[in-house]
Amino acid sequence: MLRTAVWWLISIGLFSHAVQSHANIILNGIAPPSPLEGQVIAARLTDGGCDAIVDVPGFPQITRNGNSIRLLLESVHNDDPLFCFFPVATANFPVGSFEAGTYTLQIDRHYQVLLGPEVIETIGTLSFTVAEPAPLPALTLSSLLLLAFLFAIAVWRHRQHASSALITLVAATLPLGGSAQAAGEQLVEVLLSTDPGAPSPQDVMGYFFLSPPPGGPPPLQAFSTAMPDSVTYLLPRRASGDFLAWLDANPDSVRAKLERYLLIRYSASADIQTALASLRSDTYVVAAYLPHPAEFATGPAGGLGARLPAVAAPGATDTYTQYGWDALNIAAAWQLAGGYALIGDADSGLAVDHPALRQFSDTGQYLGGNFIPASSFDIGNWPDDYDANVDEAEPVPLPYGSPCNPGDLLPGVAPTYAGHGTHIAGLIAANSASGLGLKGICKNCGIAMWKTTYGLCAPTSGLVFPQMNASAFAAAVTLMADSGVQVVNMSLGVQTTANYCASNPHDSWCLAIAHANHRDAVEVASSGNARTSLDFPASDTRVVAAGGFDSTITLWDESPGSTANCP
Repeated sequence: MLRTAVWWLISIGLFSHAVQSHANIILNGIAPPSPLEGQVIAARLTDGGCDAIVDVPGFPQITRNGNSIRLLLESVHNDDPLFCFFPVATANFPVGSFEAGTYTLQIDRHYQVLLGPEVIETIGTLSFTVAEPAPLPALTLSSLLLLAFLFAIAVWRHRQHASSALITLVAATLPLGGSAQAAGEQLVEVLLSTDPGAPSPQDVMGYFFLSPPPGGPPPLQAFSTAMPDSVTYLLPRRASGDFLAWLDANPDSVRAKLERYLLIRYSASADIQTALASLRSDTYVVAAYLPHPAEFATGPAGGLGARLPAVAAPGATDTYTQYGWDALNIAAAWQLAGGYALIGDADSGLAVDHPALRQFSDTGQYLGGNFIPASSFDIGNWPDDYDANVDEAEPVPLPYGSPCNPGDLLPGVAPTYAGHGTHIAGLIAANSASGLGLKGICKNCGIAMWKTTYGLCAPTSGLVFPQMNASAFAAAVTLMADSGVQVVNMSLGVQTTANYCASNPHDSWCLAIAHANHRDAVEVASSGNARTSLDFPASDTRVVAAGGFDSTITLWDESPGSTANCP
């Protein structure tokens, strides 16, 4: 009965997502247009539509070889014109200050192809000339006396800060410099073996807890080729007690392998392909993968829908057309089975106070919503942090001076585009008694939300976007299966090779899918927009692929009218 009910659950609303697109980042020139020696020079770029420059650790990267300068920017890239929603914006990206001479500036952008190679392409190149500044007039004796007098006044008025006054005066006479952003990090997912002599995850973790690391050989030979910055677990919640004892006794089980998965961190300047190759050739490494660049269904920057609208209060008169609910005849289905499953959703969080989802009011009155905070968790910022707050609009902490937080607001800035997780949670089990006219598919099902996104700043537009944490997905599916969910919802996916898990059984996603399957959980994923092939994980035989239909009860299709330029 449960598996039959799930078909009703997944048959509407799980829209598919974007796959690739043409570049839409334009190099406009430099600022200032006629730079002088010592001035900070910036590249002026416009992005929007299908492409956006994003602010992540390790980018931008600035390199110089003689009079040739290269600026490498991190970006995101969508293919389907339906989901090219980035706002058009122009901003300056500092490159540095240079001595007088003629220079060539090349602007490149980096992005990741879904389950494919990393792409670096050139946005544009230009030449510019830096001129010597006009000589300053010589200071006369009277000018020097005036300067000394003004400085004396400044020291007298700010005696307690005399040193800072001197520093300020001196700094005003020095040229401004530019430097690349501090180095960030890159992740590799690594599964350790249980062969004799192999280090345990705790052994590898312990090596990096000591600073500096102890002498002698590192726990993995691969670290001699490329030393990581740090190591942490793939799963933020660890097995313990009898469960851990069972895993130790069954090291070849899928769940035991997931317990041995590590996240290896390298600096942004590290050669990640060399590091990956050395890990894969290590005797004690079963598998090593770069995280999958998956996307949620619909919308920009990871496909996260439109701006989250204001939530109506209970009793509002707004009405909604739920053609899918009516077309599937869910009312008749409820006469046979209202559903009592716990449904886990790996998504972007949800509106925790939405009256159609919330269980209890602030005064403790039962509202009837099916969102269960005690079964929900936020691992979108893992491996840096995790907590129990799955609010989709939770403010994102941004560094001082961030272009997405010019007012330095605390605790941060809410994502501009949010709503995907709330939308899906409403489809799954919105409260029909909320007064909003909303009815979810599963009348009495609980919602366990596992938030797997983090905030990403797009500096040209100054907006914050929710971005999927690919390493968090496998952890979310694994841990929600541990917690006893009967359904795992994955409204996301990537284009990849057919039968991906058959040839990559130790990939963390494949192990997580296998673990949920062993737990007898129904797994559901969106089918995607590829028309002739299913996205992964919907393409996996253990996963139910869900598409959508429109109000005319025909296959959901918003193509431009032909298959031209469509994947």
